[in-house]
Amino acid sequence: MSGDEDVQRKWHRKASEEKLRLAVFDAMREEGSAAVSPSVIAQRAGLNKSLIYRYFGSVDVLVDEALRKHLIFPRPMDVVVQPAEEGDLTSAIALTWAEIQKVFRSHPELLAVLAWSIGNSNQMAAKAFEGYRNFCERIARELGPEPYLAPAILGLIVTEVGVQSNQRKKGHRPGTKNKKN
Repeated sequence: MSGDEDVQRKWHRKASEEKLRLAVFDAMREEGSAAVSPSVIAQRAGLNKSLIYRYFGSVDVLVDEALRKHLIFPRPMDVVVQPAEEGDLTSAIALTWAEIQKVFRSHPELLAVLAWSIGNSNQMAAKAFEGYRNFCERIARELGPEPYLAPAILGLIVTEVGVQSNQRKKGHRPGTKNKKN
C-alpha cells in the first residue's frame, strides 16, 4: 500500500466516523432516543452498520463519543431568566419556562439526549443527566433562593420529554407546529 492510499484510507475512516457520530443526533432529533439503533444510525449516515462495530465496537461507545465530541454539558443555552418581582415567583417561573421551551424547539436533540439519559446505566448518560441537573440548578439560583426550584424546573423539562415522546408517537415532528385541520 502506498503512502497516498494509506492517507486516503485514514481520511475516509475519519469522515465515516464523523458521519456516524452526527447520525446519532439526527436519529435522536427525528425519531427520539429509541431510534438509537445500529440500523437507523447507519441508514442516516449512509453507511453500512458493520462500520459502527468496526470503528467503535458498539452502539454505546458510538453514542458516548458523539456526546463527548458534539454535546458539551452544561450546554450554554440562551435562556434569559426572568427575575422575580416582589412576591411574584410564579410569573418569573412561567416566563423562564417559556425561554427554556424556545431553546428546546430550536435544539430538539437536547430533549432527545435527556430522554436517552433517563434510566440509562451508561456512564455518559449519567453525565448527560448531571449536565441537565446543573443547568436547572443554575436557572433556579437566578430565580430565587427557594430549595424546590431546581427539582421543579427539572420536573418541567422531564415532563416536556414525555410530551415530545407522545407527539412523536402521534406522528408530530419535534420543532414543528401541529397543523389544525
